[in-house]
Amino acid sequence: MAALGDATRMAGTAMKEFFSRPSVRSALGKTVVTAGAEQLLPRALGQQPVRSAMGSIARGGLEAAISTPVEMGLKAAGVNPLIAGLGGSLVAAPLTQMVSQAIAPEPQHSFRSEYDQLVQLQKMQAASEQQRYNNEINLALAKNYSAPTQIVHKNPSADLQTMYNLVSGTVPQYG
Repeated sequence: MAALGDATRMAGTAMKEFFSRPSVRSALGKTVVTAGAEQLLPRALGQQPVRSAMGSIARGGLEAAISTPVEMGLKAAGVNPLIAGLGGSLVAAPLTQMVSQAIAPEPQHSFRSEYDQLVQLQKMQAASEQQRYNNEINLALAKNYSAPTQIVHKNPSADLQTMYNLVSGTVPQYG
């Protein structure tokens, strides 16, 4: 048990020394800012973040791990700290994208998928318009529809016979 306590104290001392380095504090700060921005800004705009929270932290840490040594090296070479920070970020951004896609690829929205969605939407709108057009035609046909009337065929000579019978007083006998 005493050995475990000594090991814990030694680890704590080593971690204190590690986290007290300015470069490590800078990298942690960049990680927090990057992950926070990737998660909070889309949510503030009412959208879902592109990455998960853990994905944002991992990506932010990776970017900080790449940009911080570049930034420190530029500062050591006498470059203005603002320009050194910008240079580190510009170097880190594409490398972070490549490495994070190689480690944990996330779905990317491509132009092709957006085009396919647009085509699908246009097809749905065309089908809806066609259905509306067909409904209008059917409604017009229904409005103009009249039920068939009963057609009575008469024999003109039968009318003359009926008139003759009425005038002459003869009643036809059936049967």
